Amino acid sequence: MIRKARDCVAELVRRRPLARHGAETDIGGFRMVARGDLTAHLLTERNGADHAAAIRLGPHDWLFVGTGEAMPAPRAPSTLFQDMTSAYAFIDVAGAGVVDRLGLAGLIGVGPPGFVTRLADLRVVVGLDVEDADHVRIVVDRSSADYMWEWLAARLADIG
Repeated sequence: MIRKARDCVAELVRRRPLARHGAETDIGGFRMVARGDLTAHLLTERNGADHAAAIRLGPHDWLFVGTGEAMPAPRAPSTLFQDMTSAYAFIDVAGAGVVDRLGLAGLIGVGPPGFVTRLADLRVVVGLDVEDADHVRIVVDRSSADYMWEWLAARLADIG
């Protein structure tokens, strides 16, 4: 029996990323927190301005991650400013030596307070807390969030 497309679509359930993992987890002396309260805005501009509060994604692209109150206004007609919050999931990881455990120590100081790299063969944006060296924010594509959470849990629990 062939079902109508609208019946199939009605059965699809849209869920938040990381919903099945809970809001926070303690693993091996580290704390992982799924942050649903953050926003992400992509700023694309061709004038090459430097944005100290953002993470550089490319030559003209900057990602602002925060609670939404300190997002810059576009400065020129050629500037593109987009809300990308629904495209990403945010995971905060804290604990002594978290940067070393995740294999990120060699990338510290590469740029502003964050950088783009690969973890678990996924492209992620890593934000560093300049005031707390034992805190990392990982921004991952929404579709890969559950996999990243499970990879992080396994990596942090690994004591060998």
